[in-house]
Amino acid sequence: MKKVLLATGLFFALLLGAARAESVAYLERLVDGIAVKIICVDLNSPRVSIVPTLAAVPGQGESFVSMVERLKPAAAINGTYFCVNTFKPVGAVFVEGKRKYRSHLGTALVLTKDNRAIIFEHPWSGTLDHRMYKMVLSAGPRLLKDGVISLDPYREGFRDKRIYAPAQRSALGIKKGNKILLVTIQKNIYLGRLAYTMKELGCIDAMALDGGSSSALSFRGKVLLPPARRMSNILAVYEEEKKIVAAASPIKVSPAPAPLYKATPYPLLADRRDSNAYRILYPHPSMRPLLNYEPLRR
Repeated sequence: MKKVLLATGLFFALLLGAARAESVAYLERLVDGIAVKIICVDLNSPRVSIVPTLAAVPGQGESFVSMVERLKPAAAINGTYFCVNTFKPVGAVFVEGKRKYRSHLGTALVLTKDNRAIIFEHPWSGTLDHRMYKMVLSAGPRLLKDGVISLDPYREGFRDKRIYAPAQRSALGIKKGNKILLVTIQKNIYLGRLAYTMKELGCIDAMALDGGSSSALSFRGKVLLPPARRMSNILAVYEEEKKIVAAASPIKVSPAPAPLYKATPYPLLADRRDSNAYRILYPHPSMRPLLNYEPLRR
């Protein structure tokens, strides 16, 4: 009996060790009753790389299934926003220091030469030199900063009302120990609820990706969440060194939008639970109709 118990214990220990050693893993979790699909990426492994990749034919888009079959990543999630007519990314895309697309919109994930992940706000304000990084992908808005919910989509340049409405969501977050979570939620939720979810998952910094009909996720060749449209770009994860050449030429840089109000020193987001959703309470009066605004009762 002791030998059987010892063998069983050794078997489970080996399984646990293998799971811990896995550099790209998939798991599902309930966060406050919401089902969350998660890809965990350990960037401490020198074999792991994250690469923003464009559709094979510029201007036509490509199905998510086709991109997964063509690129064969260990995992993939939808990337930045894009025009549904031209399929040109709205966010910035840089690979190996080379500009594919550039934009003043949102917040950016950058990967350093030594495989460290960092999230930058307003990456084109002069503080970010893309030549210093392996990749840059801007989307947003930012969700977390230093473990605290930090959500100000209007200041980041987001004007589309659909950003502020409940929708399927995709996001990425950075945890301690240089690990990244790629997250999708099929339930229609507000950005505030997404920020809360990323915090509950243990992220220190986090940002939203494109969502809604573009939300997509795959792991080991299996599509876990298919999008409802053709894709312009995805964020691909590899377990071996792989350099992907994006298929489109760069576009002209659009001027940065002028701020419509002065930044305030206090937090611009408060969350409250209402009909199983978190509503964004925004101080700028013109934005209240877009955010389903209600005064916060204390």
